[in-house]
Formats: sequence, structure tokens, C-alpha cells
Amino acid sequence: MKKIMESTKRKKVNFFERNPVQTGMLITFENDLEEEPAGKIFNVHIPYGIGYRGYGELFIKMERIYDLLGRPQAEFQMRSWNGFDWKGTQLENTEDWDFEDSCYQDFKDRHTASKRWIYAETMFRRHGSWQGMMQAPRIGMMYYRSSLELLRYMEEYLNGCKKRTKRKTAYMKKGEHEYE
Repeated sequence: MKKIMESTKRKKVNFFERNPVQTGMLITFENDLEEEPAGKIFNVHIPYGIGYRGYGELFIKMERIYDLLGRPQAEFQMRSWNGFDWKGTQLENTEDWDFEDSCYQDFKDRHTASKRWIYAETMFRRHGSWQGMMQAPRIGMMYYRSSLELLRYMEEYLNGCKKRTKRKTAYMKKGEHEYE
């Protein structure tokens, strides 16, 4: 029984695992914490950040990136009334994307430059939703079973950042210079 359990354990996802096509996305939050979330989405293969404003736009653009990468494979195409016209946008095609081995080092350098970030790796797109894992500073790694659960994790992470910022500000006003 022990051998069966060991062979069926989930493989720990390496932050920068080298697969032919990497689906992990680094999501940065660049605006004031009191505002609607806005920032950039990075992927190993995309040499520039894809800007977003609000969770709706973030999730629509992440879905488009997964479609362009062809991974993770969706069970079915998402339904929509009119679809979305990506012509003339950064997400029209993968023409400028980098699928060479050199792209991994650039991606490693990007995540260290952001103050607030989340790394999300969607492993499956089943039942019209996403399943995967998320990593964030001070939280660690958590698995999500749906895009709604991922959204909740993101919101919890940002709320934690707000609380830490408020505590830090309170310490600074008291004249204390050290904050942990």
C-alpha cells in the first residue's frame, strides 16, 4: 500500500520547471491597494507584460493566453454571445513570443522586481473552469479547484498586503524605524 501511495503522490511543481510550453503566469499588482486591482501578466514565453485592470479583464486575458499556448487543453470552447476580437492587441497571436531556452532567465528576473505578485499555474481546464496551484510571498503554495477559488485566494492575498501596509504605516508614525 505504501508503494502505491508513493507512486501516486502529486508531483511538486517547480516554480520554473522547463516544459516545452510553460503555462505558469506571474501576475503583478502595481496600483494602490485601495483601488481595483491592476498590473501586468507575465509568462515565460511572452517577452513583455500584458496589462490588465480588474479581475474580469485579468481572467479573460489569462484564458486567451492559455488558448494561444494550447495548454492546458480545454475540454470545450467557452461560450460567449459575440466572442472577443483580439485583432490589433498584444494577444492577437504568438508571433513575438519566445519559445527558446533563454526565456527562462528573463522570467526569473521579472518576479524579483515586483512588490506584490502571485504565480498561478493552471494545470487543467475542466468543467468550464481552471484547476492548478498558486504561489505568493508570505503565503506559500495553495491548490485551487476553480477560477473562483483562485480569485478568492488573490483577494485574500491582497487583503493581507493591505493589513501589513497599515501596520507598517502605524509603526512609522510612532517613530519606530524597525518593522517586521
